[in-house]
Amino acid sequence: MKEKTLIILVIICLLFTACSNADNIKDDIKVSQNTIPDNDNQSKLSDLEQPISKISFNDLKKEEYVNYISIDNYIVSTLYNTNANSEINKTISIYGKVQTSDDPQSLHDALSNRFSKITLKSGNDIVLESDEYYVNICKVYGENAFELVLNVNDLFFYNEDENIAITSVLFKQLDDYSFSLDTNNFFLGIYNELENHVKIIESPTSYIEMIEKDKNFTTSYTFLTVNENYNKNYDVYIELPKDLKKDVEIISLDFKEDDKMKKEVEKILNFEMTLQQKQNLKVITINVIYKKLSDKIIFLKPNIKLNIAGDNQIIAPYVPLVF
Repeated sequence: MKEKTLIILVIICLLFTACSNADNIKDDIKVSQNTIPDNDNQSKLSDLEQPISKISFNDLKKEEYVNYISIDNYIVSTLYNTNANSEINKTISIYGKVQTSDDPQSLHDALSNRFSKITLKSGNDIVLESDEYYVNICKVYGENAFELVLNVNDLFFYNEDENIAITSVLFKQLDDYSFSLDTNNFFLGIYNELENHVKIIESPTSYIEMIEKDKNFTTSYTFLTVNENYNKNYDVYIELPKDLKKDVEIISLDFKEDDKMKKEVEKILNFEMTLQQKQNLKVITINVIYKKLSDKIIFLKPNIKLNIAGDNQIIAPYVPLVF
């Protein structure tokens, strides 16, 4: 309920404040340190795991970083919003693991302010560069995993109709020392956030359970609209990167108006909505059954396409579903 309320409060700013204030809206939702549970059952350990060195990260020589940091353990599908007036999904996250004995706080401190610039590349082309980031630490099978959240001002190139395959990440330190790490499956999707009062208010923000390969699981996304141009005959389509379809399959998708959530929204936003907005308010929940086809951990932000207000729109979750 805490996560749900937090997301709804973010939506208050998005739906009922002027566009001139959009630059001050920040997406403060962080990946939880409990995103992926510890698992002491050695029979379930996969090739994701490698022996942990007893050395501390701060004791490593800089040329040794490439031997202890890896970013190819996970499959990542994330999004970037090209609407300059909206701060939602203006960051891009890199997920990886560090094979040292550091506790989470020590690793957090070691990675923070470590790099002066982080560059994402697709082949030989630079997709984006960032000189500002923050660090989250989570646990994967009892080992330290990290999320580097990059603040991104702009992309060097993109096509909103296609996902960009990020093939490597270049890390540069203050002393100009740099090293590059290859990714496994890292896809960057592009969309433009529409100011049409149709927004996601709830999406999966953490693991449901550790999903095994070839297993199905159900999750949901909820959005609201106060747009008077409500299209009762709209359809919903979830788009996955084509190269990700070997790892994730959508078994089924259905959606319907959610009266229970609508009552919650009405209560929370009672003093924020005009009478007309209250009359136009509708809350819809999308239920999706996914099938996991890979034995690797997946961080997924899908493009959710719909036409609820008379315009073709992409709704985008703020945080990834992790499974």
